[in-house]
Amino acid sequence: MKKLFTMMVAAILLLSLTTCQKSKPPSYTLAATIDASTIVQGMKDATNRDYYTQDGNTPVQLTFLVYDEEGSLVYQSQTELADFFGASSFSTNLEEGNYTVVVWACTYYQSDPAWISSDNSKLSALVLRLNTDAGICAPMKPVLGVSKTSVTLNTANNINISVPTAGCFYCVCLNYASTTQASYANCLGSKEGAAYTVNSGKSDYISDPSYYMWLDKYTINTQYSGIYDCFFSLPMDQALGWKTYDANGNQLKTGQFSFTAEAGKHQIFYVNIDTGVQSSSPAINSGQYESAGMQQVFNVGTMKAEPAKVSYELLK
Repeated sequence: MKKLFTMMVAAILLLSLTTCQKSKPPSYTLAATIDASTIVQGMKDATNRDYYTQDGNTPVQLTFLVYDEEGSLVYQSQTELADFFGASSFSTNLEEGNYTVVVWACTYYQSDPAWISSDNSKLSALVLRLNTDAGICAPMKPVLGVSKTSVTLNTANNINISVPTAGCFYCVCLNYASTTQASYANCLGSKEGAAYTVNSGKSDYISDPSYYMWLDKYTINTQYSGIYDCFFSLPMDQALGWKTYDANGNQLKTGQFSFTAEAGKHQIFYVNIDTGVQSSSPAINSGQYESAGMQQVFNVGTMKAEPAKVSYELLK
């Protein structure tokens, strides 16, 4: 009798376990190959040469994030590339369903990433912020690229992701005569991109129209007829100013210009600091990358210009 009772209890327990146990949904491999070179395609210096080249040395932080249908993080990884042209990929196993794959990449300034995210847990809360704690501002060229891809996973899936730029790369070239009285010049920005919300693609900025957010200093060298530097901006209506000074610190001329910074629409601005004449042109994208080498002087028509050797000052 006792043996029969024991067998009945065991049978009931086994039935209970069988009834409560749910079958595990199938999982599939999601793999992605990343092309980050598309971020910098069309970014030119004042001589219309590619600013970022395959023989350059600009380290890049690359972040992979996968969110489920509810927008919750289910996978993340991060890697560092030697430059924008390095190959990268990731692979993970996930249950069947709908997912959003986010890939974002940014440059480093010294050892600090130009952009940071404090909360990756929800897609709705994913905001990339300019790393101002590290003193990073537009003259440090904080290039940012962001991709968001929807994926339905019901079989093994291999996707290719080309990451687009999230902003505008622009160059300011100051031209002058060999007889110029200017010894140095400043380029000033009254707006600074502060944050990029990934889910909406919206960018936010900080500004002070009565002052400036950053100051870029140029030292005039009259063995050349121009000096330039390049900048990166999130999409916004930009306002820049410039001032020149003589050797005694007396202000000579001043001017300002504004433009609409749009993602992927890179520009070059020319300012004659002796006459005040200003012009601009879109950067020409040849679709091919060419090395600018290590040259210090470039011929631009009848003009020669050197890359600016400048110091940066973040005031806000």
